[in-house]
Amino acid sequence: MQDARLVHENDSEEVLGYAKAYIEQHYQEDLTIEQLAKVAGISPRHFMRLFKKRYGYSAIDYLAVYRIERAQQLMRTGGHYRLRDIARHVGYHDDMYFRRKFKQISGIPPAAFIKNSRQKIVAYHSSNIGQLLALQVTPCAAPADHPWTDYYQRKYKTDFVLPLSSDEEIKREELRLAAPDFIIGIDLFVSAEEKESLGKIAPAFFVPWMESDWRKHLSAIARFLGRTAVAEAWLDHYKRKARFVSEQIKYAIKDDSLLILRISEGRINILDSRSIGTVFYDDLQVVPARGVNDMSAEKRISPAQLTEFDADRLLLIVDEDAQSKSSWKSLADSKLWNNLKAVRNGMVAFLPSYPWVDYTAFTNELLLDEALKLWRNRT
Repeated sequence: MQDARLVHENDSEEVLGYAKAYIEQHYQEDLTIEQLAKVAGISPRHFMRLFKKRYGYSAIDYLAVYRIERAQQLMRTGGHYRLRDIARHVGYHDDMYFRRKFKQISGIPPAAFIKNSRQKIVAYHSSNIGQLLALQVTPCAAPADHPWTDYYQRKYKTDFVLPLSSDEEIKREELRLAAPDFIIGIDLFVSAEEKESLGKIAPAFFVPWMESDWRKHLSAIARFLGRTAVAEAWLDHYKRKARFVSEQIKYAIKDDSLLILRISEGRINILDSRSIGTVFYDDLQVVPARGVNDMSAEKRISPAQLTEFDADRLLLIVDEDAQSKSSWKSLADSKLWNNLKAVRNGMVAFLPSYPWVDYTAFTNELLLDEALKLWRNRT
């Protein structure tokens, strides 16, 4: 009872955040629940319950995941480290246990991960970036004009990413010089002639974009690259995380209906389950606004049609171009917008345009994190 008085669930964010940061700073040490609870200033039992409720992992599981991620980071650098040295560096003193834990979290053994990390794999189209990242591949080359190029260079601390030209001839020459092991593209955006040219540079696979969903896209690439176990481990992790996030937001969302809008090139588009809507409607079980399920693809609408959806909540993405920003300002100032139920009730949330609009495994996991930030139950 004393713990409950000292740290109410509404006030636990700060102490749990401090404990999480402590794990990230001291992951090389032998940490115990008792130690971490002491850092948080609460009893071990109360700490374990609050930590798992907040992050979806037990503190010890989070420590293991963080250690393995640091090990993966070392392996990606291309340095010739012995597995024993990597294990010690991230806090494991038992080599066999390190190998088991690594395979459990990564889907493959450490030696296979090291071998895979030396392969040079091209993300020929921008959406291939998020597909490859979920397979623990940092592309060796990717489209230069995509905002993600900077994002994943920061995330994976690598400068070894070739920015590909948008000109097809120049791009093919860049790839010839790069001599990749594999090229991953999207069938929808390449001609038969271009596929043939790319196939002469390296074994190439083109995702059948319209034939399947993002999960099947991921699995198909994984089969081509010989990384099926990695894809299965990732999808299992995603399923558990989506279930956790769904539980966390259901008290805030209740049975409210949601409409996801994107203002792009000055026009209003409805995003359905063939876009980021799949995360909210399918994985998090948020109720789609009236009429969304009847759509076969992303739908462009007029401002006047917004009332037809009668949404309890709105999630809005406004592209960065001047035309879209201007259209959003006009819409936000309009009487029609301000009379919408969701707007009147203060139920409008926003997402930036990138990287969320990419329909990939990696972006979908990032969206789970965004959903938590927007709607986590704090009662």
